[in-house]
Amino acid sequence: MLLEESQSNHDSNYLNSWNPTSHDVSRPIWITLLRRQCKKYLDYKSGWDSYNGQPINPDAMEFAASFLGTTAFAQLDCPFIAPTSNGGVQVEWNIGNTSLEIEFRSLTALEYYYKNGATEKEGSDSVELNQIALDLSFDQQ
Repeated sequence: MLLEESQSNHDSNYLNSWNPTSHDVSRPIWITLLRRQCKKYLDYKSGWDSYNGQPINPDAMEFAASFLGTTAFAQLDCPFIAPTSNGGVQVEWNIGNTSLEIEFRSLTALEYYYKNGATEKEGSDSVELNQIALDLSFDQQ
């Protein structure tokens, strides 16, 4: 446990010291962290949570990493990452009163929920989702 906490602190410090102007922002450093965290989820067996969770779908993890490696998401800080009971991977950003949750379910399926003040959107359209990510990157600045 202490080793994981130490590694987590190291990763956090690494992210905090990251200078996006000195790296290729088309692939954010946190994608590597996302892949590392998701790799741990592959060990989850059926029934891993109190909702009788399904094993994590490796295709969902790959889709998350490749989709989030796009330019629009590269501008965002590292998201919160968690497995879902249906075998997917969820990532979340909370910036001020704005939040974005994306659940990757398979190699091609995603769903998102976005809230910015009184505006709420749900969907599965990746083009609209990229626009939301651009909007969020401006909110972060």
